[in-house]
Amino acid sequence: MAQANPLLVLSTLALLGALGVAPGTSLLAASPATSLSANEAADYPQAPAAVEQSPGMPGSAPAELPGSEGALAMTPYPIVGCWFWGDRHFEPEGYKPFLDASWWRTPLGLLTASIRAPVEVTDPKVHDQIREAVLYGREHGLAIAMDLDVRLARQAFMDRHPDQMQELLRLRETPLEGPGDVSFEIKSTALGDHYTYRATGYVPLSGRLVPVLSLTVAAMG
Repeated sequence: MAQANPLLVLSTLALLGALGVAPGTSLLAASPATSLSANEAADYPQAPAAVEQSPGMPGSAPAELPGSEGALAMTPYPIVGCWFWGDRHFEPEGYKPFLDASWWRTPLGLLTASIRAPVEVTDPKVHDQIREAVLYGREHGLAIAMDLDVRLARQAFMDRHPDQMQELLRLRETPLEGPGDVSFEIKSTALGDHYTYRATGYVPLSGRLVPVLSLTVAAMG
C-alpha cells in the first residue's frame, strides 16, 4: 500500500519523466505542454494503474500520522497537483490534453487550478469552460478545485463595490532644515503581482493626504 510522505511531489515529478511526458512538462508548471493529445487518449480507454489506490477515492493514498506507528488515517488523502490555466485552456475543449495526460499518465486524484490568462472568473464564458473541465475530469476520476481569489475578478468587484477598493499607505520622511515651507510629491504607483500578472494591473484611482506628523529625532535615533 502506498504511503504518503514528504517526497510525494518529487515522486510525482519523477513519475512524469519516467512515463515520457515532454521535457519541461510538470503539473506544477505554468505552461504544461504534454505529449498526449485528446485524440491519442481515445486509444486508451482505461488508464494503467500507476499506484495502488485507496478504495473510494481515485488518486489517493492513506497517510500515516505522527505518533500512530502503523496506524493509518481513516480518510485517504488525494494526491494533489497544480494546474494553471493559460490561453490555450480557454479554447474549445482546450482543457482536454492536460486532463488526458493527468488521468492516463499520473496517479493524481485532485487538481487545484488557477488562472494565468487575462480573463475573470465572473465571465460567463470562463465559468462555462471551467464547468466543462470539472465534469470531464470527474468522468476520469479527477477532482478539480478552482481558485476563486478576488484578484481573478478585480473589475467585477470594483463595479459592484466601488467604495471598497484596496488602499496602499505610503510614508515619506522629509528633513526640516529650519523655518519655512517644505514641499514634496508622492506619486501613485501602478502595481501588479505574480498571481495575476497577465490581467490589468492595479490602476491608481485616487490619492489623498493623511495626517502629517512633526517629530524630533534624538542623537541616538
